[in-house]
Amino acid sequence: MGWLIRFLLFRWANDDSIEQPQSTWPTWVVVSLLALVLGGVGYVLYLAIF
Repeated sequence: MGWLIRFLLFRWANDDSIEQPQSTWPTWVVVSLLALVLGGVGYVLYLAIF
């Protein structure tokens, strides 16, 4: 699971370094949404395993 998060963060960092005028979302909104999604998935997996 950790490698997936690192991969996503690596891709996100690379995408961020390139100018993307079509992307109008602020960085903190994207980070917050990613954190909520990852937290929800992690919570569901935790409940499913334990």
